[in-house]
Amino acid sequence: MLNESQRNDDAMLVRRFQAHERTAFDQIDRRYRGRIERYLRGRLGSQDLAEELAQETLVKALTSLEQLENGAFLSSWLFRIAYRLLVDWTRRAGHVVERAQSYREATDSDSEHEAIPQPFSLPDGTCVESRSPDASMIEREQRDNLWFIAEEILTQNEFLVLWKKYVDQLRDEQIATELGKSKGAVRALATRARNKLKDVLIVRGVYDEAGG
Repeated sequence: MLNESQRNDDAMLVRRFQAHERTAFDQIDRRYRGRIERYLRGRLGSQDLAEELAQETLVKALTSLEQLENGAFLSSWLFRIAYRLLVDWTRRAGHVVERAQSYREATDSDSEHEAIPQPFSLPDGTCVESRSPDASMIEREQRDNLWFIAEEILTQNEFLVLWKKYVDQLRDEQIATELGKSKGAVRALATRARNKLKDVLIVRGVYDEAGG
């Protein structure tokens, strides 16, 4: 997990880049390329593929960094790009992403274990990721891509709250501090986001409201 000083450094780099100081991206590249490669290598088992997808991650970041509103979230934003590319690659290769490191482990150079991002608990307490072990491949892929559904339907703040809660594994008070909101507002955003996800998952057949 990044400390406040590191988040401030990231925010400064993003501000410099958005002020057209393009050398700032070289520093972002040096800071994050190795971390992204370690994350991808741990998932793919291939250094060559990890380097390829890390390069693609940074190219995508370079082309869209102007739109990042809060540079303190740079690290989470970069790993979201890497995760999306990872899922796209595994789909093309005919695989399903069943496990993905948490952001905290991905950025910990001493970590030797792969972790599953914390699953969402829907309003009735159902844990989406841990439902029926006999779920079909399609259902599993939909669950594995829950973050893509979330990014599609949630507001930026709703998405950030869930990401920081379940991937960065921050406490509500930590999220509140980072977002400049009250703890009650963070909890309200998380509840609203989970309700939105539940409605969409029901429509898409990932979650059965009657069966739980």
